[in-house]
Amino acid sequence: MYLSYRSIGSALALGNGVAIKPTEDTLVTVRLPIARIYEEAGLPPGLPNVIIGDVKEIAET
Repeated sequence: MYLSYRSIGSALALGNGVAIKPTEDTLVTVRLPIARIYEEAGLPPGLPNVIIGDVKEIAET
């Protein structure tokens, strides 16, 4: 999994929301801690969003 934490950090520091969609190959044990890290850091709900699911299902909604 490759995430550019610099770009995520910059966006969050400026008050922008971020949607993170890890690849489907990324293990769930790696995906979920990403959300928990931002939650424990005290960021408001909705600023960092970790999207987990099938790309086709997400696109249909």
